[in-house]
Amino acid sequence: MRALITGANGQLGRALQRFAPAECRLAAFSHVELDITDAHAVEAALAAGRYDVLINAAAYTNVQASERDTERAYRTNALAPGTIARACAVHGVHLVHVSTDFVFDGAKGAPYTPEDAPAPLNVYGASKLEGERNVASALPGRACIVRTSWVHSADGANFVTKMLERMAAGAPLRVVTDEVGAPTSAHSLARALWRCASARLNGLHHWSDAGVVSRFDYARAIASIAGEIGLLAAQPEIVPARAADFPSSVRRPTYSVLDTRATQAALGIAPPSWQDGLRLTLQDILERKLGRNT
Repeated sequence: MRALITGANGQLGRALQRFAPAECRLAAFSHVELDITDAHAVEAALAAGRYDVLINAAAYTNVQASERDTERAYRTNALAPGTIARACAVHGVHLVHVSTDFVFDGAKGAPYTPEDAPAPLNVYGASKLEGERNVASALPGRACIVRTSWVHSADGANFVTKMLERMAAGAPLRVVTDEVGAPTSAHSLARALWRCASARLNGLHHWSDAGVVSRFDYARAIASIAGEIGLLAAQPEIVPARAADFPSSVRRPTYSVLDTRATQAALGIAPPSWQDGLRLTLQDILERKLGRNT
């Protein structure tokens, strides 16, 4: 299998490279190497490579900044996926495109299936939804769209790495109890995406690690496991709060758990628990810390 990955320097892009199948001939492009908003560059990359599969892991994921820089969010998350899909159609390349739980408003209060109607609350979610639709329109029957949630890894800024930084500082933390979702290890997501690519899976799918947790209990789990493996010298004080306690211009879904059963059946695999996925990320962070200190 000849595969191209976009967003190679992001946390998912790095995981995709780490867990690529042994038989895969892989080309991984960072934003600097391939700007997915440049149609000519995308066309040239696909024309040169004779690829079988493209996994689009590139996105503008800063939810807060998307409200201010709407044009960039839509250019990267909405227009660029359509550009990629059209180029894939020309060159006969199967596309695996990554989307988000933020296409939903959280009002359902139960796990969202791929058939549930989206209703994004913010620019990030709306731009990602438009990207999904552009992919499906440009590449019908030859694209796999995978929504995921709360992705974390040892790379980059995410809830886990941000919480660890704040916990190490020693000040009490206030974390919301009324945002509920399913944390997903980049390890788990990358493996699932490679299965999608290898199987040439089509259609709209959901993938996250198993289980449901609030941000508050998620933070407590981070502290507990980090203390257990030696990442934290002392347990921090974590105080429950409500989202309303933190005024923001961004509305976020209060419940964005994804129903992954159909995707599990299609791929023949089950996700790990979110706790096991979290432990993998924290262990990666510890190993890097030890590596830097030796």
